[in-house]
Amino acid sequence: MKFNEKKYDLRININAREKEFNPVGYRSNIFKLYLYNFFMGFYLLSGVILPFYLIWGELTFIQFIFLQSYYALIILLFQIPFGALSDYISKKLALILSGFLSAIATLIYINKPNFIIFLVGETLFALGEALIAGTNESLMYDSLKNLGKEEDYSKSIAKSNSIFLLSMAISAPLGPIIAIYFSFSMVMVLMFFPNIFGAIIALTFVEPLVKRKKQNANFFTILNSGFKELKKNRILRILTFDMIIIEILVFFLLFTYQLYLYQLHVAIIYFGIIASSYYVLQIIFINFLPKLENRFKNKKNYLILNTITPGIAYILIGIILFIPLIMILILVIFGFGFSRYIIFINGINNQIEIENRATVLNTISTIKLLLKVIFLPVIGFLVSLNLHFLFILIGVLIIFLALNTRVKKDYL
Repeated sequence: MKFNEKKYDLRININAREKEFNPVGYRSNIFKLYLYNFFMGFYLLSGVILPFYLIWGELTFIQFIFLQSYYALIILLFQIPFGALSDYISKKLALILSGFLSAIATLIYINKPNFIIFLVGETLFALGEALIAGTNESLMYDSLKNLGKEEDYSKSIAKSNSIFLLSMAISAPLGPIIAIYFSFSMVMVLMFFPNIFGAIIALTFVEPLVKRKKQNANFFTILNSGFKELKKNRILRILTFDMIIIEILVFFLLFTYQLYLYQLHVAIIYFGIIASSYYVLQIIFINFLPKLENRFKNKKNYLILNTITPGIAYILIGIILFIPLIMILILVIFGFGFSRYIIFINGINNQIEIENRATVLNTISTIKLLLKVIFLPVIGFLVSLNLHFLFILIGVLIIFLALNTRVKKDYL
């Protein structure tokens, strides 16, 4: 049975009351996006993520790593199709679904789950993440564009990201407290409320008026176009892989530091404090690293220094047993490692033509996720052998890559 196209065109009906120019609604979108990001960033589990899966869920570390690899794979497969949904049907709908799916995912864990239930929960969380990826930034830009204030985008998105990280910092130490005085499952179930609040806020967004060219490219066409750009542009290729490889090596600490501290008999309450401190450091580095970068005449030297620092910290974690120093070194790795991308932003954007920017940046994001999917199980295997050896190995590898970088100062 063939549907009547005019009657069932989602782009016509889904926001039927929002077709007229609405400056008040667009201005309110900005504030509502700040609130939305705050609630969606209220991730109580970050301070007890390893104990939740390994102690309460009774999973092995290999199973946990497999779940994280699977989570990254689902995001990889759906972020571009969901991006099309956002761009050509409704950003508002994408953000509503993200909040609802994430809220439903938390309820999966009311009863003690088996591995299959964990897979279902990770699938829902990943779909929620894929829906929100890039959509909130796009809604921010389109709202500002309708108001004629595109020049405020950088400032607004920086504020939005800082609010998201602040929410993570506030929620991280609460997770261990809830786990200690109630239960690990309660940590997850209570996350239902901020996610559902986010979905409710998304219901009030006003869809901006945007003229878009018709685009029929599918996931593989977009990906192929981005890969072609990387293949022909040597400088872009060097910057991309230098940025991604070190970031992934630092990323592995997120899934191992709690396991390591648990083996050293550190109280769970400190896991949340470290996680919270990491998010606060991210806010500080995001706002002050560009100013510090400008003090260096040779940006390549600054890049090398920024990269070697977490490498040395990794090695020290692998050879010392003094717990307060280990906690400080963990924060050093997170602070320098996860803010390193800021050094590459201008260089990468300068290598991309305006009309290809979204495609190439999506491809870079896809490559990053693909490498995580591939290497997470490898790290899980190495952790099962010797965690100290793994830290030393990663540290040596980071220092080697830093000293042999192909990035030149003119590229940055």
